[in-house]
Order: sequence, then C-alpha cells, then structure tokens
Amino acid sequence: MDAKNVRQVYCRLDVQTGQSRIVRDFAPLTVGPPELAGDGKTVFYWQSQKPNAVHLVAYDMESGKERVIHQETAWRRLSRPAISPDGRQLALFVPDVSKKFAALKVVPSNGGDARELYRFPWEEDSSRTTNSDMAWTPDGRYIFFIRDSNKDSLRELWRISAQGGEPQKTGLEKENISSFCISPDGRRIAFDAGLRRAAQLDLWVMENFLPRTNAGR
Repeated sequence: MDAKNVRQVYCRLDVQTGQSRIVRDFAPLTVGPPELAGDGKTVFYWQSQKPNAVHLVAYDMESGKERVIHQETAWRRLSRPAISPDGRQLALFVPDVSKKFAALKVVPSNGGDARELYRFPWEEDSSRTTNSDMAWTPDGRYIFFIRDSNKDSLRELWRISAQGGEPQKTGLEKENISSFCISPDGRRIAFDAGLRRAAQLDLWVMENFLPRTNAGR
C-alpha cells in the first residue's frame, strides 16, 4: 500500500442498520479524535495547520462547513475535546512540553477565549502525566479525567470542578483505564481496563438490559 494514498476519515454509523458513510476525510495524521455534539450534527476536532500550530474546528455535517473556534501552538498528544452536557463548552487537555506543564482548559463551543482550570507538571517521560480521556458529569458541575499512577501501568480516575480548583481523586485505580463514560444519572462509570492484545475489534450495541419495572411503582 502506498502511504501517500492513505487517508484519515470520519465515518457516521447508523446504529439501526449498521450502515456507515464517510463524513469527512483528511490527509494522514492531520486531525485528532472527534467529539460529536449532542445534537448529532456537529463534530469537533483538532486539525494541524503547520508545525506546532493547531485549530480546534467545528464541522457541520449537514452543510459541510468548518469553523475554527480555538487555536493552540502545540500538537503532540492533544486530547479529544469533551463537550459539556448543555453543548456550550468543550474541555481540552493541552500539554506544553517546552514549558513543562499541561493545562486543562474550557472553551465555548461557539468560539471565544479559553478558561484555564488547572496546570499539571509535565515531563515527556514522567509517570505523573494526565491522560487525554475526559468526560463531564451530567449536571455539568465536574470534569472527570485519567492520570497515570506511580505504580507501573496503573491509572487513576480524578475529577475537577468545572469552575476550577484543586483536582480530587475518586479512588478508582486500575490497569490501563481508558475510554470511560458516565451514565446519564451520574451514578455509574463504564471504562476499559487491562492489557491490550491484538485482535479484531467490533462495535456492539446492547438493548433491553435494564430490569423491568412493575406498573404503578
């Protein structure tokens, strides 16, 4: 395969039919992981513009129009943006290797100035880095994120107020925690953990897994 002909694509999957279609394609390694807005119409992603410069882009899937809402000067290990439940804000994790810190920021989804919540010490080979996985609580009060532990491959789940302040440990510590999400009622967290092994990956949907409730109760 000719590497020059390889493209990076975003696809839209119909969970009822299993059919997918390409929404947007890019040159390889020019965009980061996408975040879909709650209305299902807008995708947010980082896009490389030139060395050490990136734009946070809002892409309207119906019109095909892009809009730059924020920009940064770093490209390495930028996070997937995490959108708030009301769709008005995006949480961003942005490392600055040259200054040896990483910032957790919040930026309006329609564009505007970013607000810094907290700065973490950052070393390229440090075990105390912050992972790029983030999620908001359903009430929009907190942002959860993952930090590497001092213990080999263990990772810890932390949270911080959406208004800023000191981050707090949640007490959850597992091997290679990633890809977590919070239930709509905010009472449960689902996550991936453990050793990764080469295998074919499938996307599944689970239905009717909640217990039945008696009428009138």
